[in-house]
Amino acid sequence: MAETSLDTALHRSLTWPDVDPARNPFDRTAAAGIVRAIVSAVPVDADHGQRDGWRDEISRLLVAAFGIWAREWCWSPSPGSWHGGRVAAWCCTKHSVASAEENQACVSASLLDWRDWLEELAERFDRLLPDPNLAPTDLLVAWEAAIADLAHAASGRMARDGWYGYFTWALCWLRSRPGKWCTSRRPSLILG
Repeated sequence: MAETSLDTALHRSLTWPDVDPARNPFDRTAAAGIVRAIVSAVPVDADHGQRDGWRDEISRLLVAAFGIWAREWCWSPSPGSWHGGRVAAWCCTKHSVASAEENQACVSASLLDWRDWLEELAERFDRLLPDPNLAPTDLLVAWEAAIADLAHAASGRMARDGWYGYFTWALCWLRSRPGKWCTSRRPSLILG
């Protein structure tokens, strides 16, 4: 997918196959070296637009190195970023950009934080997915439990009130897993 900026529309466009750890291998040891090679300092006098441009360029380089899933390395719960995200190490370009070494540490921690959450989410999805051939009532109960579990996980891990953004995205990803919940037999249970 070609991208020219990292606006909210692109941010929300990732699908579960884009970020699914099972489809997107990741070598944590190699990642540290790659991040050191691509992350630089930002000039001290850089304005907001230049700092955002730096973040967008780092995002493009991370995507080139690791795949599209890495694009969300900077999706923080902070209102200064894309509010409602998961990454705790990153705040925003105003507060998270510093020297080359500090930037490398921040980007690396943020990338790993994002990847850890995707891996945890994949495990959670596997636990939450019941047999799609359950009776409609049982399937509805299973869905209610899955939604409650995701809401609890999202709200418990977000430091601010933006948890619902992540929760909505995670729920869409869960719904999109093929052959699991949204079967042609019972789409109205989920899709309403």
